[in-house]
Amino acid sequence: MRIRQRVLVWAATITGGLTLVGLGVCFTITGLDRADKLASVIGAFVSLVGLVLSVYGVVLTRRGLSQLQPPLPGAQRLEDVDAGRGIDVVDGIYGNMRLGVPAPPLVPSTPPLSTTAAAVLGEQSVTKVRANGNIRVIRGVRGDLEVGP
Repeated sequence: MRIRQRVLVWAATITGGLTLVGLGVCFTITGLDRADKLASVIGAFVSLVGLVLSVYGVVLTRRGLSQLQPPLPGAQRLEDVDAGRGIDVVDGIYGNMRLGVPAPPLVPSTPPLSTTAAAVLGEQSVTKVRANGNIRVIRGVRGDLEVGP
């Protein structure tokens, strides 16, 4: 939690506590009948504020969830990287995939990727990249894929 958030949480806690103490003192001084009427009015306002805050929270949650969902297929770029070893850029695998030392060859289990699906996947690019190994850009595999060293 960031410092600013901690300060806000402590400030809200202290403010809430002082408010409760103040209400307790006010209700004690005013008497039971009048305190009951005041509590009813205050309860109505607090419930309205709670309703507004809950609707606001739902809106924020929906916005947050939409931002957390995976992006639609599109461009995938790797730029300005200096790697001490090989680089693998992988996306859109619809079956099994194995990187590294290859196992015995597999029999293809699905047909090759259609041209319409490849158009939906988008662009992949690797620019200004130095690697002490292979740079492999892999996207749109619908069957098993094994990549050796």
